Amino acid sequence: MRGSGLYELDVTANLALERLGCAGNNLSTIDLTKNKKLLSLNIAKNRFEQINLMGNLLLTELDCSYNRFKTLTTNWSVKLEKLNCSHNQLTSLSVQTNIHLKSIWCFNNKLSESEMERFVNSLPTVSYDITTHSGDFIAVNHSDSQEANECTTANVLRAFQKGWITYDYNGAAENKIEFEGLPNCY
Repeated sequence: MRGSGLYELDVTANLALERLGCAGNNLSTIDLTKNKKLLSLNIAKNRFEQINLMGNLLLTELDCSYNRFKTLTTNWSVKLEKLNCSHNQLTSLSVQTNIHLKSIWCFNNKLSESEMERFVNSLPTVSYDITTHSGDFIAVNHSDSQEANECTTANVLRAFQKGWITYDYNGAAENKIEFEGLPNCY
């Protein structure tokens, strides 16, 4: 279903659905309330402004990048391990209840310095393990002139104290580099 130009998709009859990839379409809504076994969801590159995932308690991976989200609620899943919400219009983000989170990509959004501080404070404490890449936090993409996230050295230090390594996406995942943060403005 990837890149099929879909404007709507009905998966309500697929009760055993565990993985759904419908990236690169024209979707703005999808009903996933009956898909209680869903583990992985990729809705990247669509037209979503919001999504209800309250009943998807088993979800471990969510890619909602390249959409139109201004806010994103993730408190529905304590099992969430990977979240890619990059390339949206997010002005706030909290992952406080996502205690199993190990990877978050939130670059190319609009997180101000104070909102980034709130977000970093909401990150769960993780044990960094280079073999599993747990604790990967891609906060900015300075190769893109549209990057509006403000991540300071204080934010990077706080994330590190919680076991997270902060990265600059640097144009591509394979180009990511450790990020030291911008000078604090206060």
